Amino acid sequence: MIHSESDQPLREELPPDPAKYFGPHLIASQIQQALAACWLMLPPERRTIDEVEKQMLRMVTRAIAQFREDQRELQ
Repeated sequence: MIHSESDQPLREELPPDPAKYFGPHLIASQIQQALAACWLMLPPERRTIDEVEKQMLRMVTRAIAQFREDQRELQ
């Protein structure tokens, strides 16, 4: 297990309720940042909301499939 400078496990240093600690807008903010990054990475001629939606759905679908595969393999 990884330890901090105080030689305590890092897990103990996390807030008990991350949602309360970080506030209700953390996830929304992270999603907005991902959308903006996707927009900026697209070539100018493909920068449309529909294309960003298509690419984000593609990436999320792939990530969830990999997550499910990892869960099956690691049980």
